[in-house]
Amino acid sequence: MVDCGVCGNKTNIAVAVGDSLKLRECECRKKRDNIIRLERSGLLDLMAEYTFDNFQVNEEFQRRIKTPALEFINQTEKQNSPRKWFYIGGRVGCGKTHICTAIVGALIEKGMSAKYMMYRDEAVMLKGMVGTEEYSRRVEFLKNVEVLYIDDLFKTQNVTDGDKNLMFEVINARYNSRSKITVISSEKIIDEVIEADEGIGSRIYERSRDFITNVGADKAKNWRLEGIFK
Repeated sequence: MVDCGVCGNKTNIAVAVGDSLKLRECECRKKRDNIIRLERSGLLDLMAEYTFDNFQVNEEFQRRIKTPALEFINQTEKQNSPRKWFYIGGRVGCGKTHICTAIVGALIEKGMSAKYMMYRDEAVMLKGMVGTEEYSRRVEFLKNVEVLYIDDLFKTQNVTDGDKNLMFEVINARYNSRSKITVISSEKIIDEVIEADEGIGSRIYERSRDFITNVGADKAKNWRLEGIFK
């Protein structure tokens, strides 16, 4: 939990405006809201374990994952420049969720608001809501949240028109807003995303061009299976 010495955990601060006092939202409110969203998504527990310090670099492909992720965090501190995106594609168990969770955790520590989107679950739910007010409310939030982490993009046997329409709506809105950060993991390398839908893939490529990591199946191990077959 957040323990704030500024507002005393009341989430509001009294500030003087002329001869009167008015309440202003404390900066800790963003962190509290993030914790609630991440707890509901199931990502909160992972954040304590999936940190940069805990990401082991024992092989070259792991270095190629961690180094650009750290550089990505550093560039977010640059002022008056468009926000970059981060994309990592590769086989199951190569460290995608770990490194993306570490990135999101670091951005939250910088005071940014974040949303975790498990692609397969959220896409199914949202496609069932198309045309409703709830759909509009949820998709608007995905479009506008400061940091959006899309986990396992296009993890489905068949990428349908419904999948493409949903993700284009979200990706295009964030692409057009230069103030938003998007972090994406997928079992597909970026070329395969472009092949699945050029409009979506090309936008992801352009915004994350400096921070794309493709982990080939021949170069990465599934660390979840380490030791099972020894």
